[in-house]
Amino acid sequence: MSETLTEKPQPDVVKSAEVYQGDINNAIIKAQQMTGPAIDEAWWNQHVGNNGSTESILERFDVAYVSKVAEEQSVSKEDNQLPLENNDSSSSEKAMRIQTQKEEAAWGEYISIGSKDYLEANRERINSGKLDVTNLGTAEHSLTLVASLRVDPETKQVVSGHEDNPEAQSIADTEEAFQLYLDRTEPDKRVVVYEGDERIFSDRAEAIRQASDSGLIQFLAKQESVPSETGEPTKQEVSRIMAELGVSSEELAALYVGRALASLKNPEDPNALAGHIYYEAAVAGVEGFHEYSEAEKNTIVENDKLDEAMTDINSKVQELLPKLNEMYRPALDGEDLFVVNDGKVVLNPVFADSDITAIAMDKLGWDGTSRLNEVARLNLELRDRAIFHNIISTYNQGKNPFVVYGGSHVVCLEPALKAYVG
Repeated sequence: MSETLTEKPQPDVVKSAEVYQGDINNAIIKAQQMTGPAIDEAWWNQHVGNNGSTESILERFDVAYVSKVAEEQSVSKEDNQLPLENNDSSSSEKAMRIQTQKEEAAWGEYISIGSKDYLEANRERINSGKLDVTNLGTAEHSLTLVASLRVDPETKQVVSGHEDNPEAQSIADTEEAFQLYLDRTEPDKRVVVYEGDERIFSDRAEAIRQASDSGLIQFLAKQESVPSETGEPTKQEVSRIMAELGVSSEELAALYVGRALASLKNPEDPNALAGHIYYEAAVAGVEGFHEYSEAEKNTIVENDKLDEAMTDINSKVQELLPKLNEMYRPALDGEDLFVVNDGKVVLNPVFADSDITAIAMDKLGWDGTSRLNEVARLNLELRDRAIFHNIISTYNQGKNPFVVYGGSHVVCLEPALKAYVG
């Protein structure tokens, strides 16, 4: 008489091969985000590796990931069955697990950049011609999302991007939305979540011209004594995760430099462009580049070493330029983005009459087939995951966040935030 063996039920795991759309890294990331447990570099090297075809790598990952998920679910089940006296912190740990599960479930509603749903939602947002302000939650506990809108100064057409015109309608609409937020929100529940780094200006127009809508909302928050915080991941987090995804520090630097290029068009200081490239390379972790502290900068100036420092910066940047230009060429029809003129790094004269904002946002952004476009997509989704977590963390502290972010970020994040807030 033979025994009938009952197989253990397999966990519900999203297969990377099923969500693969031409980018192996995106498929691996999406499988984790839609399932739950995250992997690290050591696990990847041990169970998957980078050898073989795309199909074989995805297949190895899917098989190994099912085992990982099953193992973690088994551990979680055993934890829940522990007697209370053997686990003094079981209540708080259980609450944290529930919170994590809720966050992961909501993240499953995230809209990937470039997807059909994204393109439709973003097209609708732009075609409306109006600033998109969305209120989620209840009157007592709410979350306000403001999706930035920009008007092309030449064509007067509404486009994606950040508005730096102090007289723009979307700027006035943002100010009106913030005033309504102040009117309906108790002071102890107010908090602003902004995009990018802290940029505090004492003048409204300067804040907008220098830091667009992020500068505006930080200016308004300071004027009204409202606490503010960035929604961004730390530089170290981004560099570490991008490296785990196979992005080199030079590739990350190329993205950072191109993304901020619009704010540096026609710089009066001949060293400004080299200084910008050096800084972004240091942030990205390129070997040999050092992020100077304010104390170091002051010491250089006090010791009259500025010219010497800038000579060194120009030299290092010029050594890096070939690698950067190699990244830019496929997205710029074979043209170098930067050249050296009289010992200074300058923008290629080919682009002198071009709309630098359009180049930075369109050709050097996520929408394209070059390696740099791929890096931009990876970076955008990584940032969105961190922004999502930071927003809901603030919300879970009992605050009613007022969130001002780029329109594309909001389009991607809004369904996940709706799912979380309910």
